Amino acid sequence: MENLKSVKDRMHTVDSLIKTTNAMKMVSTVKMAKFGNVCKFSRECAEKLFEMLSLVLGNLIFEEKLEDDHWLLSKNKNGKILVLVLSASRGFCGAFNNSVINEANKLISHNKNCKIKIFGKKAAVVAPTEVIDIEDWFNIQSFSNKIYEIIMDNLTSDRISRIMIVSGKHKNSLVQKAEASSVFPLSIEKIPRYVKVDEDEVEIAEQLFQSYMTKLLNTVIVEHINAELAARVMAMDNSVRNARDMYDNLNMIYNRSRQAKITQELAEIVNSMDSVQ
Repeated sequence: MENLKSVKDRMHTVDSLIKTTNAMKMVSTVKMAKFGNVCKFSRECAEKLFEMLSLVLGNLIFEEKLEDDHWLLSKNKNGKILVLVLSASRGFCGAFNNSVINEANKLISHNKNCKIKIFGKKAAVVAPTEVIDIEDWFNIQSFSNKIYEIIMDNLTSDRISRIMIVSGKHKNSLVQKAEASSVFPLSIEKIPRYVKVDEDEVEIAEQLFQSYMTKLLNTVIVEHINAELAARVMAMDNSVRNARDMYDNLNMIYNRSRQAKITQELAEIVNSMDSVQ
């Protein structure tokens, strides 16, 4: 039988673990509710902005008002693929980060001519020298602006032909997995438009692209964070249940050890009385 004090100490440790993991689960659940509403709004805004951008840019392409080498058209077919990988800055979310790493590695293995940027320390293994530090992970606007700057720096310098983002997707409360999605070039058709705009339409298209891309990045980031939080909630829930099972087992061991000790003491008392008689 184990020493009663050591069993009691282990029970205290497991109880502290239950309280900690339960707190992490509740915090992640509250944040999930917040980011879920933000994600829906950002997605709707991105869709509306893309409709506006399609009208303006489609008309520019139809009327051949846009130069062939303009960065919006992505004419550099031999350029690199810019791969942006979103992981997490913290752990405790099960296999979520591994799914991001696996998806990024799969994409890179199929496309050798890649330029990689990593957001989140947990995916640093993909490209250790390309990890970009994000001071406030939950400041969505600052985060998306940082990614947008990287995108524009590469687009305007004519170094890339395509942009892919590897990020987490929240399917449901039990399923969160990583997916690779293409955000550039844009799928714009030659659309004639009969409402003329007096201002410089090329400048308008560039401004709309900035607004659309920022909202799209907001959506991707929020959905990724939401998936990470959901994975953490599930991982902490499993951890709490396992810890409670461990606590129950230790409690049973403690009670058995204590009962055995009491029985032993009673036997010693009875033996001592018999010897006195």
